Amino acid sequence: MDHITQVSLIKRLFDYADHKTTALVETESYNDVNDYLDPEQLRKEQRILFRQYPIIVGFATQVREPGDYLTHDDTGVPILVVRDRDGVLRAFINVCRHRNAVLVPDASGYGKKSFVCPYHAWSYDTAGRLLGMPQEFGFAGLEREHYGLRPLPVAEQHGLIWVRPMPLAPGEAPLDLNGYLGPWAKDFTGYGFDRFVYFDTAVIRRKMNWKLMVDTFLEFYHFRWAHSASIYPLFLDNVTSFDVHGPHVRLVSAKRTLLDLKTQPERDWSIVDHSLCLYGLFPNSVLTMQGDHGALFAMFPANDRVDEAVLYVSLLIPEAPATETAREHWDTNLKLVCQAVHEDFAIGERMQRAFSSGANTHTTYGRNEPGLDVYHRHINAAIGKTGTRPQF
Repeated sequence: MDHITQVSLIKRLFDYADHKTTALVETESYNDVNDYLDPEQLRKEQRILFRQYPIIVGFATQVREPGDYLTHDDTGVPILVVRDRDGVLRAFINVCRHRNAVLVPDASGYGKKSFVCPYHAWSYDTAGRLLGMPQEFGFAGLEREHYGLRPLPVAEQHGLIWVRPMPLAPGEAPLDLNGYLGPWAKDFTGYGFDRFVYFDTAVIRRKMNWKLMVDTFLEFYHFRWAHSASIYPLFLDNVTSFDVHGPHVRLVSAKRTLLDLKTQPERDWSIVDHSLCLYGLFPNSVLTMQGDHGALFAMFPANDRVDEAVLYVSLLIPEAPATETAREHWDTNLKLVCQAVHEDFAIGERMQRAFSSGANTHTTYGRNEPGLDVYHRHINAAIGKTGTRPQF
C-alpha cells in the first residue's frame, strides 16, 4: 500500500475513533438462511465459483526451482502445479490421460524431471508432455501429442499461485490478475508480498458451511464479544474502514496503538504497524497484512456436504527462520491466529445448526457490516440466485 493511501486511511480511522463510529452504508441488508442449508446451491457454487474463478492454491516459494511441484484437491478438480525445466510455472489437471488415475498423490516435492502414473506407469515431463508408456505396442494408433496433461490457466503474482480449475477455451485470454484484483494489486505490491516466504499451514475442519467461514472475516463488529479474552484488547472497538472493488473488499481495523500516530509526523505513519489490513478475495479467500507478516485464509466445502468445510491458515513471513527461536516465534504466531479462528468457528457451528430452527428466514447485515452484503450479493449473482425479502 502506498504512503498516500496509508495516510488517507489513517485519517479516516482517526475520524471514526473521534466520533465513536465506523464505516457505514446507507441501509441494512438481508440474505436467505437457506444459502447455508441447500445442497443444490452448494453444487452450483462448486460448479461455478470453484471452477470459473481464480483460486489461490499455493505460494511461489513452494515451487522455486525447476521440478518443484505442489498439488491441490479442494476445488473438486485435482490440480498439479509445477515449475518446468525452463522455469515456467504450469498447472494441469492432476489426472493421467490413460485411465484417469490421479497422477501425483503427494502434496508437494522438489526437483522432479518427470511424473509417472502409479497405475500403468505412463510418464509425463514437467511441461505436461506424454513421454511414454510401457508396452507401447498396445497403443500403436495413439497420437501422443493429444495425450499430454490437460493444462489449466495459472498465474503467480504477489507471491501467490492462482489457478482457474477449468481449461482455457480456444482463443480465451490467460488469467488477468491485475484486472481481477484492481487497486488491491497495488496494495499487495507495496506490502512486498512477492518477497515473503511461505512458513506453514494449519488445517481446520468444522461442521459449518464454507461461506459461514468466510463471513467470520468480513466484519469486526463481533471482536469485542467473540474475542474479548484473546485479540480484542489489541484493537479499538470496530474502528474499521471499508472499500470495495468488484466482489473484493478491503477492511482496515485500527489497533489501539494507531492513536499514537497523532503525535507523529505524517511521513512516519505506517498503517500495517497499527492495524489489521484484511482483503476478502472472491470467492473463498482472505489475505491479511499486519506488522511484518501476512496470512492467507482459504476456505472450501468439505466432503460435498453443505454443513462441512475446511480452512487452510497459511503464514507468510519476511524470511525463512534461521534459528529454532525464530521458528518458535512464527509457530506461536500461527497458533494465536488459529485460536481466534476457533473462537469464531465454535460460534459458527452453533449458528449452522440454528439456521434450520425457523427462528429467522434471513440473516440481517447492519449498516456497519457492508462486507457481508457485498460478498453474498456477488455469490448470488454468480450462481444466478435472486434475492428474497425476510419474513417477520
